[in-house]
Amino acid sequence: MALYYISAQRGSDNNNGTSPVTPWATINKAVGEVAPGDTVYIGPGTYREKITLITSGVAGNPITWYPDPNAKYVIGDKPGIVRVTGCGEDEMPTEGIVWNYNGKDYNTLGASDGRIYIDGSSDNYTISAGSGTERIAIGVVAHGHSGFYYGTNINCISLSGYCGFYYGTNTNCLSLGGFLGFYYGTNANCLSVGGYWGFYYGTNTNCMAMGEYYAFQGSGSYTFSHCRAIACFNGFYGVSTSDKMDISTCSYVWCQNNYRMGGYTTENGSLAKVVIFDLLKFAEAFKPLLQFDRNDGDNTVSVGDIDILGYVRRLGSGIIDIGPFEHSLVTPDFDNYKTQEPAIKIERAGMQRFTFFADGGKEFTRKVWVKWSGYASIDKPQMVIDGAHIERMETTATGDGTDWEQLTVSATPTVGGEIELYLYSRDTNASAVTYFSDLE
Repeated sequence: MALYYISAQRGSDNNNGTSPVTPWATINKAVGEVAPGDTVYIGPGTYREKITLITSGVAGNPITWYPDPNAKYVIGDKPGIVRVTGCGEDEMPTEGIVWNYNGKDYNTLGASDGRIYIDGSSDNYTISAGSGTERIAIGVVAHGHSGFYYGTNINCISLSGYCGFYYGTNTNCLSLGGFLGFYYGTNANCLSVGGYWGFYYGTNTNCMAMGEYYAFQGSGSYTFSHCRAIACFNGFYGVSTSDKMDISTCSYVWCQNNYRMGGYTTENGSLAKVVIFDLLKFAEAFKPLLQFDRNDGDNTVSVGDIDILGYVRRLGSGIIDIGPFEHSLVTPDFDNYKTQEPAIKIERAGMQRFTFFADGGKEFTRKVWVKWSGYASIDKPQMVIDGAHIERMETTATGDGTDWEQLTVSATPTVGGEIELYLYSRDTNASAVTYFSDLE
């Protein structure tokens, strides 16, 4: 059972790939080398290649394709996003499947402690597992024409134009914006947002649809257990009066048509009046959309040069890409600090947020030490405070960054409440580094 290493940053397919010091440059190199029980660590970076597996694992010894965004295993890489794409340098999608299991069983893509982003198919499923044995995806984000075709998918996200999850066994998965969120399949604890059909037939347990035209559609032959439709045009849409859709454990809130009248469903459901939903966890699901540094760049770029949020992503060299060098990185630093370790180290533009309580009518003061290097612009570091009962205040560094400089803000809230404090590194230059230390 061998270990192999891939690095888009440092690798060469002429290496042996057996250590972080001698990594391969492409995933396809590993495809031709792996055997049952092997693990392939994929370092941060953008891999412009389509993958078709050619080797099956065996029961108890699967082949594992392990993304390593934190460079925990591919030591020597700069941490960042692991991305496999069918897009060329112009960032335009191309035809075909990007990650194809190709009928090979006992292959696992992804890991619980590191996401992998796969995109760039203009006409097919981004990830195609087919119906087989232990073709697994864990923590994978798929973006393209369609997302996942069959497979066992755990903690996965599909950002697609047509179908998010087609059949398969899907657990803790999110489909965003597809014409079909979950098409048949066995779905548990899944969420579909903003498409036409949320859950189309299938076996569905503890699932939720938001903002769909049809949240849940089916009949009594399919299972809809403890499911919820929120702010949809049709909450539960039965298709047969002789085989009624069972919604006795389900609920709906703020739907135009809560359920289809005329005997197409069972009883009216639980008709929930209040939704208790952790919006912070909901926001966590959308983090893949917000993982990158936002750089507006110039306004003359072509369509292929903007991301899904409409932002230009241009590297310091002028190349447009989505990869580790564009991802602002916030980490502790135990070597550069004022009086007490560690400091907060931010590479490129980024932000660290703090929340604290302040009493009404009492002035508070917060101070922080900052120094920086590698800045190419005049956008020096800032400390900002904001809250419901104070005016937004900011203080900006004035020095050249070579020595520690103290930033100070003070305010008196009219009413007691939470105050938000932000530390900003504002330079998008690839070599920009900011250290914030000793928050007082």
